[in-house]
Amino acid sequence: MKISRRNTTSAPLSFTLYQRCVHPELFTIYDELKFEFKRASVLVWITRHCHVVTISVDGVEITELIAAPGQPLPAGGLLAKFQLSGEKKHAHTFDNGIGYRCKFDTVKTSRMKKHYRELKKDTNKNSRLISLEELSTGGESGFSFINCSCGDNVIMIRTKHSRRGNEEMTTTCTTINLSNLY
Repeated sequence: MKISRRNTTSAPLSFTLYQRCVHPELFTIYDELKFEFKRASVLVWITRHCHVVTISVDGVEITELIAAPGQPLPAGGLLAKFQLSGEKKHAHTFDNGIGYRCKFDTVKTSRMKKHYRELKKDTNKNSRLISLEELSTGGESGFSFINCSCGDNVIMIRTKHSRRGNEEMTTTCTTINLSNLY
């Protein structure tokens, strides 16, 4: 499959948070991961720019996505939207007591091969490293790393994405706190 390199520019990505699911036809999905836990499920789509993560807990659907600025997205259920450049944080408490917190960072690095090797060592039953040769603009493959774990009251989702010519890495750490769920 041939992919246009125009969509992998270094313009800041945008973060969007919804209290709903989004439709898969809005995205080019390269891989799908599903994590099932006792109290929740997490669905991750690896997309052209990063990811769409949907967390389902106690009848509540929370979707975070990172996409190109200007990508057409629905307005219904929108909780937050902003551009990612450098380090950012966002927090939201839902009506039923679920706490959402995410930290983002986009950094330039010239050591993608080293990061890839280290992430490959960290891959286990709760994580996956996906090589995305079709999303490369330089000499190396793009990649996505997803790690998802769940304790009694906390779901943690860590991601790392390399795209845009492999000189930038976008990382996220999402924490869902269920201790106040009622």
